Amino acid sequence: MLKRIGILVIFTGLFLASCENRYAGPGVGPECTLAWVSYLDGAPNIFYIDLPDGDIQKLTDNPEGAGKWGISHYGDWVYFGGRHSERMQIFRICKDGTGLQRLTDEWEFDGNPEVSPCGEKICFVTQRWFFTYRDRELALMPSDGGDVQRLTTHEGNDDSHKWSPDGTAIAFVRSGLYGSLSVAVINPDNPSFASIVSPEGHDAYCPQWSPCGQFIYYVLSGGDRRYIAKSSADAIGEFPENISGGDFSVENIAVSPDGTKIAFQAYIDGRWDIAVIASNGGNLRFIASHPAEDITPCWSPDGSWIFWVSMRDGNREIYGAPLDTGDPVRITNFAGDDIRPICWPKR
Repeated sequence: MLKRIGILVIFTGLFLASCENRYAGPGVGPECTLAWVSYLDGAPNIFYIDLPDGDIQKLTDNPEGAGKWGISHYGDWVYFGGRHSERMQIFRICKDGTGLQRLTDEWEFDGNPEVSPCGEKICFVTQRWFFTYRDRELALMPSDGGDVQRLTTHEGNDDSHKWSPDGTAIAFVRSGLYGSLSVAVINPDNPSFASIVSPEGHDAYCPQWSPCGQFIYYVLSGGDRRYIAKSSADAIGEFPENISGGDFSVENIAVSPDGTKIAFQAYIDGRWDIAVIASNGGNLRFIASHPAEDITPCWSPDGSWIFWVSMRDGNREIYGAPLDTGDPVRITNFAGDDIRPICWPKR
């Protein structure tokens, strides 16, 4: 069991939340909390804003960086990968900036925490059992820290993990020794076997669950294009449904909270734009069509807005748009890059 005695004393000086550090917000948006990682002060740290009328605030202040290695949330807690003494570890902090705790204490990489839907467990990526630099495995531990359970044993990387809505399965990306990528599913209560749901011979990654837990959407390579694929969660060896067609390549898909739409970045006319398509295909619509790069969309909790990262101002900033109009709104205006937007219900 991880001993926490003294940890908070050590880290409050290095990782202290800076809620006094405020920046004006846009004054519009849905009722939610929007968080992201910013390089405003050099090292990456987590910022957030309570939309629509809040100000931008800094949640972590770590000179070595926080949030770049994954952000997740449940209830009053934000979980993230952070750096301490040149080691990547897992932390959590209350959404009001108090109660910082370090949950892992390993010499090797621990990062990309994903909290289970019930809030009791964390699935994360670790190199504590590595044999080569490519050997990252999935592990499980209580959400307040404690004994770590190894989930995968594979000569290659297992990462990009997502809990099923009911918490009974975890979808993830498995890389082979020669670089091939597959989408796999594992039962965290019986992790001895991982089933591959993506077709053999095609790279597959970025898995996302449907809200009902019946389907998994992911990016699948096909010739010189990458498209949105849809497979049954228990499918093995079945070729998936092509949702987005073949007119452009896709990356970074995000399923809407009600499961009816998928936001993604589309490569078309030599640039990345944000687009939305029905989860069963059709009704394609471009939300952010701009000569500059627009990438990594995420949804507001009510599905009324989409947020993303844009290069239209010369560096990476967070933008958002209501789905009904598609009119873009600039959320951040920092000198450093802002990346990895994530939303949750306002506390």
